[in-house]
Amino acid sequence: MTAIHVRKFSNLVVFVRRVIQGKYSIRTGDINDWSSLLPFLIRIRRCSPCSRCLFIPEWIFREANAIPTPGFCTWDRQGRMPGGREPSLPPTTDSIVLTRPEYRCIQRRFHRYFRFWDSTFVLRKDIKDLEANVIYGAQIIRSRVRPSNDTLVVAHYSFALQRGLQRKAVSNLHWTSFLAKGESGTIMQNNPEIPTSFEERSAPSAVKRAFRSPSPYSRK
Repeated sequence: MTAIHVRKFSNLVVFVRRVIQGKYSIRTGDINDWSSLLPFLIRIRRCSPCSRCLFIPEWIFREANAIPTPGFCTWDRQGRMPGGREPSLPPTTDSIVLTRPEYRCIQRRFHRYFRFWDSTFVLRKDIKDLEANVIYGAQIIRSRVRPSNDTLVVAHYSFALQRGLQRKAVSNLHWTSFLAKGESGTIMQNNPEIPTSFEERSAPSAVKRAFRSPSPYSRK
């Protein structure tokens, strides 16, 4: 697993262990991978109806190198849950019955984590990172600006970052109230493609100072 996979998986394990072991006193032992977590997920049931199981996406079974358990194969062609086809199995003696909020919290994490394991989403993120580093030099700029103590350098790139985040005016010029419907058209909107006078004056000096000394992350 990549670094982001390890972090997301660890967050899920911490939450599941807090619910199962902390609240219901069910020993979970060491959970280091999907194969050790999957048996606990299969045992989970919702309090009402008591036969409602967790929808475990297909990619989790693949990560655990496990054969899907009968009754859990309710996903569509994309491996996602279709509407009205939630898995349902009678509870067993070792079932872990959770409340509705606990059940929904675990279920929602599965849907949110799908994009970190889906190859299409991963490829799309890699392309965006490549674009940011090759075309815009984002990684080089971060390595130069973050460790810098120069006020002008930090102010110049922080101002550019804020302009990228705030692209539309939502309040009046005094920041005392939100704009009414149609009122935003009377205020000039923020366009990061057009540099402000501050950026025009500070850019030459900020760039020269940022790249004047070797980066602390560069090889010696």
